[in-house]
Amino acid sequence: MDEITSDSMVTIILIGFILFLAAWGSSYAAYASLASTIKKMEIDANSLKAKIYDFEHPRIPTSQPTKPTIPTDTDQSTLPPRQNIMDK
Repeated sequence: MDEITSDSMVTIILIGFILFLAAWGSSYAAYASLASTIKKMEIDANSLKAKIYDFEHPRIPTSQPTKPTIPTDTDQSTLPPRQNIMDK
């Protein structure tokens, strides 16, 4: 059996680090793919829920005529209204 030198240790550590990065990168890519798929499915489910709600609760247009409201004087003071005085 050969003796372990510093060169062989560096080579082993570098190969292990490269394998670790490859495994981490592939797991991150798989997770990102699944997360985007889940997000798309949630958006589709929410849009379907909205359509079902719209079918169950249709908007009925109100055909009742609206009466114009007469503005009420909210000023409760006892002062008379202002009169414009014009110079002749």
